[in-house]
Amino acid sequence: MREKLAIPEAEWPRAIAELCGLNHIEEAAVLSTCNRIEIYVLALSQQRGVKEVTEWMSKTSGIPVSEICQHRFLLYNKDVTQHIFEVSAGLDSLVLGEGLRLAQVNQVVKIGCSCTNGIPITTIN
Repeated sequence: MREKLAIPEAEWPRAIAELCGLNHIEEAAVLSTCNRIEIYVLALSQQRGVKEVTEWMSKTSGIPVSEICQHRFLLYNKDVTQHIFEVSAGLDSLVLGEGLRLAQVNQVVKIGCSCTNGIPITTIN
């Protein structure tokens, strides 16, 4: 499943643009590594935003929505902020404190800020 959901770094700007094109998504960021795919969004409606992103994931991967729902992990508000800092610090990496995660999160921010078709995440609650 992870392989089907993976988004190569070169495609992050396209993914951000597509996500920001959804009706209830204002901002988006994508982090896809060998070990995970994480999609961060600022949504106008939490419930509708989750539905739209899940449907987008299904459409782009070919995996049924019901299967994605069984394996997705959702965080909201301050839990998202804590999670991204833990990811950046490498606290949940296979090698504790691995610096590669910080570099990847930094790249997500750079791509988001340079993406002209999408809107980068600028709001952290």
